[in-house]
Amino acid sequence: MSLGIYLTIALAIAASIPVIEMIANWCSRRFRPTPSWSRSAAPERLHMDQKERSQVKERVRTGGEPSWTKLDLSSMPRETQAQMTELAIGFDGRQYTYCSYRYDRLSDAINYVQLMRSRGAPGEHC
Repeated sequence: MSLGIYLTIALAIAASIPVIEMIANWCSRRFRPTPSWSRSAAPERLHMDQKERSQVKERVRTGGEPSWTKLDLSSMPRETQAQMTELAIGFDGRQYTYCSYRYDRLSDAINYVQLMRSRGAPGEHC
Protein backbone atom coordinates (compact mmCIF):
# COMPACT_ATOMS: atom_id res chain seq x y z
CA MET A 1 0.00 0.00 0.00
CA SER A 2 2.78 2.45 0.74
CA LEU A 3 4.16 1.84 -2.74
CA GLY A 4 0.83 2.99 -4.22
CA ILE A 5 0.99 6.23 -2.26
CA TYR A 6 4.51 6.96 -3.52
CA LEU A 7 3.45 6.27 -7.11
CA THR A 8 0.44 8.57 -6.73
CA ILE A 9 2.60 11.38 -5.37
CA ALA A 10 5.14 10.89 -8.18
CA LEU A 11 2.34 10.98 -10.76
CA ALA A 12 0.91 14.18 -9.26
CA ILE A 13 4.34 15.84 -9.36
CA ALA A 14 4.89 14.78 -12.99
CA ALA A 15 1.46 16.09 -13.97
CA SER A 16 2.13 19.48 -12.33
CA ILE A 17 5.42 20.11 -14.16
CA PRO A 18 3.76 21.88 -17.19
CA VAL A 19 1.82 24.13 -14.80
CA ILE A 20 4.98 25.00 -12.88
CA GLU A 21 6.78 25.69 -16.16
CA MET A 22 3.97 27.98 -17.31
CA ILE A 23 4.11 29.94 -14.04
CA ALA A 24 7.91 30.23 -14.27
CA ASN A 25 7.71 31.55 -17.86
CA TRP A 26 5.07 34.10 -16.87
CA CYS A 27 7.18 35.30 -13.94
CA SER A 28 10.31 35.65 -16.07
CA ARG A 29 8.44 37.68 -18.69
CA ARG A 30 6.59 39.79 -16.13
CA PHE A 31 9.59 40.76 -14.03
CA ARG A 32 12.27 40.97 -16.76
CA PRO A 33 14.09 44.32 -16.86
CA THR A 34 13.02 46.59 -19.70
CA PRO A 35 15.65 46.98 -22.44
CA SER A 36 16.82 50.52 -23.12
CA TRP A 37 15.58 50.47 -26.75
CA SER A 38 11.95 49.62 -25.94
CA ARG A 39 9.04 52.02 -26.26
CA SER A 40 8.62 52.27 -22.52
CA ALA A 41 12.14 53.60 -22.07
CA ALA A 42 12.23 57.35 -21.53
CA PRO A 43 13.38 59.27 -24.63
CA GLU A 44 16.47 61.41 -24.24
CA ARG A 45 14.94 64.42 -25.97
CA LEU A 46 11.23 65.04 -25.56
CA HIS A 47 10.79 68.38 -27.31
CA MET A 48 11.71 69.74 -30.72
CA ASP A 49 13.94 72.76 -30.92
CA GLN A 50 12.77 75.99 -32.55
CA LYS A 51 14.26 75.19 -35.99
CA GLU A 52 12.50 71.80 -36.21
CA ARG A 53 9.22 73.36 -35.08
CA SER A 54 9.41 76.02 -37.81
CA GLN A 55 10.19 73.35 -40.43
CA VAL A 56 7.10 71.36 -39.41
CA LYS A 57 4.96 74.52 -39.60
CA GLU A 58 6.34 75.22 -43.09
CA ARG A 59 5.48 71.70 -44.26
CA VAL A 60 1.94 72.04 -42.95
CA ARG A 61 1.53 75.50 -44.51
CA THR A 62 2.76 74.44 -47.96
CA GLY A 63 0.84 71.17 -47.94
CA GLY A 64 3.74 68.77 -47.84
CA GLU A 65 7.33 69.48 -48.66
CA PRO A 66 8.89 72.72 -47.46
CA SER A 67 9.30 75.45 -50.07
CA TRP A 68 13.11 75.36 -49.97
CA THR A 69 13.13 71.91 -51.62
CA LYS A 70 11.60 73.21 -54.86
CA LEU A 71 14.17 73.46 -57.63
CA ASP A 72 14.32 75.60 -60.72
CA LEU A 73 14.89 73.83 -64.03
CA SER A 74 17.02 76.70 -65.32
CA SER A 75 19.56 76.12 -62.54
CA MET A 76 20.30 72.63 -63.88
CA PRO A 77 23.29 72.06 -66.18
CA ARG A 78 22.58 72.12 -69.92
CA GLU A 79 23.69 68.49 -70.30
CA THR A 80 21.08 67.41 -67.76
CA GLN A 81 18.38 69.46 -69.48
CA ALA A 82 19.31 67.92 -72.84
CA GLN A 83 19.22 64.42 -71.38
CA MET A 84 15.80 65.08 -69.83
CA THR A 85 14.48 66.36 -73.17
CA GLU A 86 15.90 63.36 -75.02
CA LEU A 87 14.36 60.89 -72.58
CA ALA A 88 11.04 62.80 -72.29
CA ILE A 89 11.41 63.36 -68.56
CA GLY A 90 9.42 66.26 -67.16
CA PHE A 91 9.95 68.35 -64.04
CA ASP A 92 7.19 70.05 -62.05
CA GLY A 93 9.35 71.98 -59.61
CA ARG A 94 9.53 69.19 -57.06
CA GLN A 95 9.49 65.85 -58.85
CA TYR A 96 10.63 64.37 -62.12
CA THR A 97 7.91 62.77 -64.22
CA TYR A 98 7.91 60.13 -66.90
CA CYS A 99 4.54 58.90 -68.23
CA SER A 100 2.45 58.75 -65.08
CA TYR A 101 5.35 57.95 -62.75
CA ARG A 102 6.91 60.47 -60.37
CA TYR A 103 10.45 60.39 -59.04
CA ASP A 104 12.19 62.43 -56.35
CA ARG A 105 15.61 61.89 -57.93
CA LEU A 106 16.52 62.44 -61.55
CA SER A 107 18.79 59.39 -61.54
CA ASP A 108 15.82 57.15 -60.70
CA ALA A 109 13.80 58.56 -63.60
CA ILE A 110 16.69 58.16 -66.04
CA ASN A 111 17.33 54.59 -64.91
CA TYR A 112 13.66 53.69 -65.36
CA VAL A 113 13.45 55.22 -68.85
CA GLN A 114 16.61 53.41 -69.93
CA LEU A 115 15.26 50.14 -68.52
CA MET A 116 11.96 50.52 -70.38
CA ARG A 117 13.72 51.41 -73.63
CA SER A 118 16.03 48.39 -73.33
CA ARG A 119 12.97 46.14 -73.04
CA GLY A 120 11.24 47.38 -76.16
CA ALA A 121 10.47 50.26 -78.46
CA PRO A 122 10.48 53.67 -76.72
CA GLY A 123 7.11 55.05 -75.79
CA GLU A 124 5.17 51.77 -76.05
CA HIS A 125 4.69 51.35 -72.31
CA CYS A 126 3.10 54.78 -71.64
